[in-house]
Amino acid sequence: MNWKIFVGLLFLLLTVFTMAYICLTYLNPRDLSICGLAIDTVAAITMAIPMLKTLQEIGKESTSFEGFNAYLVKSMKRDRTLTSIGLFLLAIGFLFQLVSLVRAT
Repeated sequence: MNWKIFVGLLFLLLTVFTMAYICLTYLNPRDLSICGLAIDTVAAITMAIPMLKTLQEIGKESTSFEGFNAYLVKSMKRDRTLTSIGLFLLAIGFLFQLVSLVRAT
């Protein structure tokens, strides 16, 4: 994985966990639900990134090569990583919304 992508994903995860700590420690249930929605929004954007490819990237992925297409393999690894992180964040966001409902009652 490219080190820039790794640093970006690490920053994203640290930001989400910091936000989670602040939300769970200091905020009331309504605000916790808003934090869950914010995390879900970040998750949706993270999962949408693989769909935003340039024509050059699409061309490299669809070109035939002898043996295997290295560009396609690299792209699929990146897409899988981003989708996995997005699903993880989506689950955390839904968990926050669930906790806010339980705390409100």
